[in-house]
Amino acid sequence: MSRFVKHIIFVLFLSSFGITISAQELDPSKEISQYSIQFYSKPQGLPIRGALSVHQDQNGYVWFATYSGLVRFDGLQMSIYNTKNIPVIQNNGFTSITETQNGDLYFASLDGLITLKNNKWSRLSVNDGLPSNVIEHLFCDNKNTVWIGTVDGLCFIQNDSIYKLEIPELKHVTIQDIYQETEQQFLIATSEHGLIRYFVSKNSAVKLTEKLDIRCVGKTKKRLLVGTSNGLFQLKDNQLIKIEGLPSDQISAIYTEQNGAIWIGTYKGLSRIYSSKISNFIS
Repeated sequence: MSRFVKHIIFVLFLSSFGITISAQELDPSKEISQYSIQFYSKPQGLPIRGALSVHQDQNGYVWFATYSGLVRFDGLQMSIYNTKNIPVIQNNGFTSITETQNGDLYFASLDGLITLKNNKWSRLSVNDGLPSNVIEHLFCDNKNTVWIGTVDGLCFIQNDSIYKLEIPELKHVTIQDIYQETEQQFLIATSEHGLIRYFVSKNSAVKLTEKLDIRCVGKTKKRLLVGTSNGLFQLKDNQLIKIEGLPSDQISAIYTEQNGAIWIGTYKGLSRIYSSKISNFIS
């Protein structure tokens, strides 16, 4: 494994051309332009210009979810997995990646949930209990439960069984992001019902916003942020306050660091908010 893979340094959101990789924090006193950012696209082996999700697995490999298949990067070369070489893959469109504590990989596709366990590929579909074969988001919580956000509701996998959430607020909606607040509490971003808080122990939910197309959620000690197709907002006292100064209102990702820095992925570039100052990187 190369030094590049072992020392990925932060969560990088490059919107429509980019990527999501997590690791250690950056110095918030530096401008974004002071960092060296390496772009990977077709010349470097990506089948298309960008990736919808990126995950570094426990072995150090970096996986890219793209509309042309899955890509695995070992720091030197990229390997592509799609309908041409993996029989269980029915559609080359992939949207999200997660991993369990024991190293099982889950890939959200536009036609089923693809898994890679002990080097064996498998596929789960509506025939196995999924609400829909079109999956938008995956999240593995601290109890090793894999949450699956589809275009027709939310479900989860526990001990290899699929369980659908049948509560009204989360039925027949598109799930675009899942954020764990506490062991028993989640924030669910939907495209139809806005932001929803789900209580696991009670199996109940409450709507925190009106009907908004919410793409992603982020939270610091003082702020709850929601990214939408119409801008970035702070939710305070049940009111949405828009944050101005970003390169685009189309928000694709939010990542918050422990030092208070907030990274925002937009359709026109990467931004960082720190100490109320916004820095933009546009390419």
